[in-house]
Amino acid sequence: MKRIDLYLLRQEVTGFVATIGIVVILLSLENVQRMWDFVSGTDAPGLLMARMMTALVPEYVGVGLPIASFLAPALAIRGLAKRGEWQVLPATGLSPWRIMRAPMLLALAAALLQLGIRLEIEPLGERTLDAIGHDIREGDYGTPITLDKFIQLDDRTAIYLAPGGTRGETGAVFVKRGGDVFTARRATASRDQTGRLDVDLYNGEQLLKEGGGSRSILSFSEYHLSVQLKAVPRKQLSPTDRLDRLGTAQLASEAAAGLKTDNPTHPAASAMMARISSALFCLMLPWLAFALALPPKRGSGGAGLAIGIGLIVLFLRTADIVETGYGAHPLLAAGIHMLAWLAMTVALVRYGITHDDGAIDRALGKAGKALLKLLPFGKHRVPPDESESPQADLSPAA
Repeated sequence: MKRIDLYLLRQEVTGFVATIGIVVILLSLENVQRMWDFVSGTDAPGLLMARMMTALVPEYVGVGLPIASFLAPALAIRGLAKRGEWQVLPATGLSPWRIMRAPMLLALAAALLQLGIRLEIEPLGERTLDAIGHDIREGDYGTPITLDKFIQLDDRTAIYLAPGGTRGETGAVFVKRGGDVFTARRATASRDQTGRLDVDLYNGEQLLKEGGGSRSILSFSEYHLSVQLKAVPRKQLSPTDRLDRLGTAQLASEAAAGLKTDNPTHPAASAMMARISSALFCLMLPWLAFALALPPKRGSGGAGLAIGIGLIVLFLRTADIVETGYGAHPLLAAGIHMLAWLAMTVALVRYGITHDDGAIDRALGKAGKALLKLLPFGKHRVPPDESESPQADLSPAA
């Protein structure tokens, strides 16, 4: 029996790892341009890009875990059924619980990993991203000056740097400091160890304000300005974003304190239950695969796999609604939500056990064809059901 478990596990592991890898790659490619735009003006874009990607990977893995927890067993079951191996298992007297022991072990590992990611690792990644963003705005990775825009450096100093200079330099420069005005053809800017901004102006003029309202012009080949920049306040987070940054201990403490109050909503408890629910859902997904993945005996099927992916999306949507819309009773709402999904999973599994292989696929096919017949363009275009076509009599003639 251990050999059967190991064999089933080997059928799943490759698909499990590949699915998570594909999800991480796709989500990374989706956000890489936005992240590069954020760090490209710094002194260390490669380092910051790597740090941001590292902080986001756990979140991407958390997205991929439910998908992999369904697709890996579903594709394994489907492949075994196509080769006639899956049908041997129940024929030998093995119960569904016994057959699904290896898939459930992998699902348990996925649930524990999801719980760790959602409770600890993902909040840590969010805090890391916040720290990187604050450091960039503070100027720790380069001078925080945007070209072609007036920037207020402190209460007395405003500066405008035009693009178009050579590497390390800007184009034309305009500076207003107190009552004086500076213009120059080019400039360089840097930060010293104390955080002050040093700006060197080259080949420019200074418009000096003198007594009686008169002004004079002073030409210079090089002029040095030193400015103490205003402190950059940390970005204010919304209540939901703030909860996303809290680890297990902080979130549990805030949830417990909130439940003791008379507040109409308890967002911390809702956030905690949402994280736990996402992990528990991974334990249901192999059973959804058990019910939906088997193809019909005389057909290819495949509708069940699409329905399974749709159910994952539906769970994420309903979980979000429960988290944000039922904050007055978070524990009760999350419990009812999970019980409803458990009841649906049990119903699908019982239907699959008590009917022939691919019964759900055939039922979905019939429903789709009936729907097509109701549409004007669908009439006379519904293909025959391969799984229901009569079999030719191949026995020799008497």
